[in-house]
Amino acid sequence: MVGRKMNPTLCLYFNYVAAAIMSDLIIKQVLTISNGHVGISFSSLIGCIATTIAIKSTKLFLPSVL
Repeated sequence: MVGRKMNPTLCLYFNYVAAAIMSDLIIKQVLTISNGHVGISFSSLIGCIATTIAIKSTKLFLPSVL
């Protein structure tokens, strides 16, 4: 598919698919459901916040996650 022209709407869609999938997986880890009640996993939330700060300060994704 290298060098093929794509519809601008399709390009925009593919730009956001990865972010949407990652956001969904993170939300599933932070918000837990048990006995019909929604709870917050504070350890996962703190990890997400720390990773976000590391990504913003270093401007690199992979080293921040590892």
